Amino acid sequence: MTDLRVSIVQSGSCGQDQDENVERLVGLIDEASSGGADLVVLPELSTTPYMAATRDPQWYRWAQTIPGPATKAFSDAAKRNGTAVIVGMYERAESGNLYNSAVVIDSDGNVVRGVRPDGSTVPAYRKTFVPSVVTSDIDVDEKFYFSPGDGPCVFDVAGVKLGIVICYDRSFPELWQSLVRLGAEVIVPVVSSLGWREQRFVDELAIRAFETQTWVIASNRGGEETHAGLTHSFFGASCIIDPTGEVIKRAPAHSQPELVRATIDIDEVEKQRAYFPLGRDKRWDLFDGLTV
Repeated sequence: MTDLRVSIVQSGSCGQDQDENVERLVGLIDEASSGGADLVVLPELSTTPYMAATRDPQWYRWAQTIPGPATKAFSDAAKRNGTAVIVGMYERAESGNLYNSAVVIDSDGNVVRGVRPDGSTVPAYRKTFVPSVVTSDIDVDEKFYFSPGDGPCVFDVAGVKLGIVICYDRSFPELWQSLVRLGAEVIVPVVSSLGWREQRFVDELAIRAFETQTWVIASNRGGEETHAGLTHSFFGASCIIDPTGEVIKRAPAHSQPELVRATIDIDEVEKQRAYFPLGRDKRWDLFDGLTV
């Protein structure tokens, strides 16, 4: 049995002082690690308010390099607590491009680079699918703030191979399947989601877990947050789902801060894949080269 002790931080209600937000998150990492944790997961863009419901270039200033001041604080917390940490943040790359990213830090405080299909590496997972969406109760324009990322990559963390998807990415099954092809045993959605998608959130993740036969560890922003005169309630419901699609743990909705803890058995991935061999019977040769 290969156990992984997991803690999800469902945070939210960020103010405009990024240093204060980071300090608060570090305290939550300390709390989530108490009693022992191998991995602590924070939501999408967790160091800043969710800015994409507005269109204002002044918020570009929140983007930080990796490594940078925020990752230094999280690295210190990871090392102090002996736990790996995944943090969603606004990244300014060496190229100058701005990304909606998730950085992975190991229990020694080192930034873990993601490995892409061609063997090249990246300093963080960068959101692949960047939305600009207006629906009945959602009006967001992430394309104003973020470039699209480099596509799927996997990270070796605590002896486990994991992939990351960020918020909107969760609705693109081909990205999840690409992570399985790269060897992912755990897939981590980091999320800041609001509006009518709450009705489908946990069910959608459960289906993805069933399809990929991976553990899913999802951290969503929770509770009310006011930014640039607009108040939104992020629906939370952070959750842990097993490789059969069974929801093991779930945080309350519209609330923060909340902590979700569980010990998961990574061997369950191989067992489920042997029991119900979707991967064995998938005919990748029919789909390689197709644009989907």
